[in-house]
Amino acid sequence: MTKQEKNYFLWERAYEILIEVSVKSKISELAVAAEYGYHKGLRMNLETNFRLLEENIVLYGTNIKAILSINFDDFNMYSVFTLEKGYDTIIFEHQIDSAKLGIEYFLTIYKKITVVNNVIVIKGSKDVDYLPLKFNIPPEIVQYGIQL
Repeated sequence: MTKQEKNYFLWERAYEILIEVSVKSKISELAVAAEYGYHKGLRMNLETNFRLLEENIVLYGTNIKAILSINFDDFNMYSVFTLEKGYDTIIFEHQIDSAKLGIEYFLTIYKKITVVNNVIVIKGSKDVDYLPLKFNIPPEIVQYGIQL
């Protein structure tokens, strides 16, 4: 089986198990949640990467979408900060940090994206030494979508 086929097989099997558990335990809410999650996962093509924070911000008078995503590979997860202008046009991308799969704390350290005097600030846990993290994006990137 290919990796994709394995993922779909496991997704299907997990769904079946949740339905069996909901029937045996008579927890109808579990069946509803399993059904929702199953179909949502299929619509997303079982994509594991997700947007943790997403804010509409204004930089230099321009509306921008600021996104902090968590991306996964077979062994690690990565926090990635992205700026989008218009309809899904990426004008800036920066990998912030990484951790081994299974470190749940990594998924909870980022709390908010704000802008102060055209500087983007990512706030989060006080236990993380690089937070708050500041991005001073040049106006040329915002205006033209090019990195200097």
